[in-house]
Amino acid sequence: MKRVYIIIPILLAVLFASCTPADDNVGKIDISDAVTGESIATAKDLIEFAENGASSTANIIADIELGSEMLKILSSRRQLVIEGNGHTITGDGDCLIRLDDGCALSMRNVSLVAGSDGLGFVGDGEIFADNVSIDAVAHGINAVGNIKIDSNTSMVVYASSGYGITAQGLDIGSDSMVAFEAQLGAVNITAEEMTLGERSTLTASSGAYNAIKCYNTLVMRDGSTLNVTNTSEYHGAEIQSLRVEGKVTINAVGGGNGVGLFIAELREDIYVMGSCDPEPRYENGRGRVNFVDVVPDPTPTPEATGNDMGEND
Repeated sequence: MKRVYIIIPILLAVLFASCTPADDNVGKIDISDAVTGESIATAKDLIEFAENGASSTANIIADIELGSEMLKILSSRRQLVIEGNGHTITGDGDCLIRLDDGCALSMRNVSLVAGSDGLGFVGDGEIFADNVSIDAVAHGINAVGNIKIDSNTSMVVYASSGYGITAQGLDIGSDSMVAFEAQLGAVNITAEEMTLGERSTLTASSGAYNAIKCYNTLVMRDGSTLNVTNTSEYHGAEIQSLRVEGKVTINAVGGGNGVGLFIAELREDIYVMGSCDPEPRYENGRGRVNFVDVVPDPTPTPEATGNDMGEND
């Protein structure tokens, strides 16, 4: 009978050992949903959702590390909405999120941390952001084509070695607040116009070359504000020309050997609120930017009379 008492404890020990999880992951419930996008908690499911999800919205419920993978928005998908819920998406690929030509990205309450480029557009693209930050080693936003930033966007972009944004053209929608800070240059617009919509604010800062470089016209619509600072040696903003529609504000600070605002060609006098230090410099044309406390109302155009039309009294 003693042998029976000895065998039973051994059998129980073997039984309990076989029921013990082999590692911490065993027994955990995976609540990610790569089909509907309702609960995205892993890089694998976020990538799968971006490619094949049944809806346009990914609801992020945990910080996500993409590693060397890129989150791709294909032309067949057209649009992706990321509800970040305060979480961070991190990656070390050539860019964190890559978008095909004509695709759109909407983001809310999310931080993007990129080991190279933050957003990469292979053509034209559209962005909406609400309480979004992008922190990139190379360029914050790198676009082959034109970028449209939708109305009511709030976004801060930082690039430690490249541009905050580089694109052919840039259109910032109304009532937006967008900030770019970068080492090489905050905003680099290579071909088309750069437009600030009504009541929008663009803040740009650089510690090396021109904080803003626009090879075409800077268009500022009524109520818009441009804040630009160069903390090094170059200009605050260097633009081809300036067009103002309504009452706008420019606060421009240049570097040690630059000016706040350098305009290649200006053929009319423009009145804006704000300040420029050092004073603006012009290359061609007799126009000037006049900084005032209050922008005067435009002089109404006299209505045509019968005499003006060459008619007899």
